[in-house]
Amino acid sequence: MGERLTNAQTLSAQSQGLTFIKQTTFAGVSSVAVDNVFSKKYDNYFLTFQTTGSAATGIATLQFRSGGTTQNANYGNMSAFNYTTANVYMERDRAGTDEIDFTVVGATHPSNVWVTAWVGNPFRATATNIVINGTGNFGANIIYYVMSYGILNTTTLCDGFIVNMPSTMTGYVRVYGLKGAELS
Repeated sequence: MGERLTNAQTLSAQSQGLTFIKQTTFAGVSSVAVDNVFSKKYDNYFLTFQTTGSAATGIATLQFRSGGTTQNANYGNMSAFNYTTANVYMERDRAGTDEIDFTVVGATHPSNVWVTAWVGNPFRATATNIVINGTGNFGANIIYYVMSYGILNTTTLCDGFIVNMPSTMTGYVRVYGLKGAELS
């Protein structure tokens, strides 16, 4: 027979989920900084990112920020790119250790780029982890699926991030805190 939940357990389970923190929209920019979104309130965060249009082909990257200053060292990154022409490849620290691969964008057939990411421990004095999944494109009928795993291996407390794109783009980024993952 199954367990019976108490009223307190039921309320606790119902109160867990995502809490919307902030949406940032952007137009015609090659980078977007989202500051003051990570705090001691949550251990984990969920990001959604969507763009349309790109004037150039390349890889968009992500860096964490602290007090409006971009952290530009001590990253580790492993990315897997899978695209419709049946090519699959993986890279470690593709662009060095100063950023994390975020997604692929293309100029030949600019369409929507859609990315989700889980961020762990950004506001703790420990390494910040990120798991990224998304789609992008490098041209007509060449659609990419990107998985990227990264770490900022410092004890810096991060309160935001910046996405650097290969050209100007338009879109939005949303940030959510994960209920049930509150810091004590």
